[in-house]
Amino acid sequence: MNWETVSPDNAVLLFVDQQEGLFSRIHEPGRTRANLLALARSARLLGIPAVMTTALTAGPNGPQLTELTDTFAGQEIIDRTLINAWHHSRAGLLESGGG
Repeated sequence: MNWETVSPDNAVLLFVDQQEGLFSRIHEPGRTRANLLALARSARLLGIPAVMTTALTAGPNGPQLTELTDTFAGQEIIDRTLINAWHHSRAGLLESGGG
């Protein structure tokens, strides 16, 4: 097997539903948030592209985590009306490598 080093040319980081309302319902939200933000900041520093998608932000899920939005300032957040991110036409582009 031939292993490649992860680079901006062969990797993308997908953040699905990292939303305030959902974080209030998970175990150890503070630790999870810190780990998520460490991953996001590392990707940004390494130049790894990120795709961010949310679902139903006007409802109980709420907006994307502010710190994540700030980490990738100015980058589009795909807000879906479909729950399954892979069924959304724009988020599904990643699966085919077209992201």
